[in-house]
Amino acid sequence: MLKILFWIAGILGGILLLLLVLLILAMIPRVRVAVDKKPSEPLRLVLGYGIIRIPILPLPKKKEKTPAAQKTPPPKKKTKKKPEKEKKGSALSIKELDFGEAICLALDMLLDLRNRLVIHRLRVDVMIATGDAAKTGVLLGNTAAVSGMILPLLEQNFVISDFGIYVDGDFQAETPSTRAMLGITISLRPIHLPLILLKYSRRLLAIWRALRSDSKKSGNNSENAGNEEIHTSNHHKKENAV
Repeated sequence: MLKILFWIAGILGGILLLLLVLLILAMIPRVRVAVDKKPSEPLRLVLGYGIIRIPILPLPKKKEKTPAAQKTPPPKKKTKKKPEKEKKGSALSIKELDFGEAICLALDMLLDLRNRLVIHRLRVDVMIATGDAAKTGVLLGNTAAVSGMILPLLEQNFVISDFGIYVDGDFQAETPSTRAMLGITISLRPIHLPLILLKYSRRLLAIWRALRSDSKKSGNNSENAGNEEIHTSNHHKKENAV
């Protein structure tokens, strides 16, 4: 009987704690997020709360320790070199991503947040250069089509004080040298973010699985290739022994 009462009390306490957290998030004023990316500089991410500014990216560099008085190192023991492991590829890949679905999801989330999200600044400047005039033209056309979908939606649902999107193509470039500059500043109450993520959790999870699926395929292919090489080498050794 006491165990049941403890379980009920724990559940009620958890619910009250959750309601308290939601109440605190609802009372917190808007949090400002600023993202800047320039071609020759790392990604810059800054969170703002009132007059407080908290830089998140780039990460601060670690200070190098000054070397102490050098001592004669002891003789190193001979150790067998371990075989180097192959480096794994990137954890995410966009090859299996449905860009149409990703764009539709982003537009739906923006529409749901149009009365809650404030876009203070949106600046995008892209110069497409693939080294091939035909490919550059195709990418420029696709980018213009996407911009034609997004721009009217932003202009109709948001009031952006600093707004500009510019896309152009360099058809004379002989080598791939696409350059992009991005600047975004938005503000949002923290309570709205988990709610919108919960609403679109299935679609977000599907996109996440698509990003992960191609990396897993590439990893399996590399493992199969390694197993085939081992099998062929063992087969040659047997033939030489015979």
